[in-house]
Formats: sequence, C-alpha cells, structure tokens
Amino acid sequence: MKKSVLSAANFHQQKHYYNDDDYAMLPPDVKKEIKQIVVYLAEKVHGTVSVGFYEDGNVFIECFAEEGDLEYDSIGAKLEIDRMAKKRRQLFNALSVWYKVFKLGGKGLKV
Repeated sequence: MKKSVLSAANFHQQKHYYNDDDYAMLPPDVKKEIKQIVVYLAEKVHGTVSVGFYEDGNVFIECFAEEGDLEYDSIGAKLEIDRMAKKRRQLFNALSVWYKVFKLGGKGLKV
C-alpha cells in the first residue's frame, strides 16, 4: 500500500523532517506534537522514525535503522511504537479523520 510521510526524525544525524508541501494545512500545534513524537521515539530507539499516512488515510508509525547499527533494538523499537500509538491514540485517530476529510474528500469515513 502506498504511503506518504508526514514527519520523520533520525537519531544519529540529529535531523527532523516535516512534509510541509503536502501537509501545510495542519494546525501548528499538531505539527509540534508530531515533531515531539518522532524526535522522542528516534532518541529512544536510536534509529529513524517516521509518521505518515497510508493511501486509505490510516496513520502509520515506523522505525528502522541502518544496517549494522548495533545500538538499534528492533524488538524494543516495536514496543515503544506500540506504547506511543496507544498513548496518543486520540491524536492519531484525529489525524486519520483529517486526512480522510481534507485529502480524500470524505472517502473512507464511517458514519
């Protein structure tokens, strides 16, 4: 399934990316929250974390590291992502609805 990245952060390069071309319409507070989430997770797992949308409007959070990175723990990263997804469920649900309304024209919304 096709994906579109909203925001990403890399621990080793100490860089953050926000896709302002496609998601400039998001409120500044939401952008700030997403940045905090990806930066926190990247620091926690010592890898690269991205948050974005599948083409159907569902939100994804994924984490990966460069090959041979001994600091990265894929099992711990999965647990951190699951914990964050559960903790911030309301935000991610709202993002999904926003995407379905503003990007998909209401397709995929259940009434």
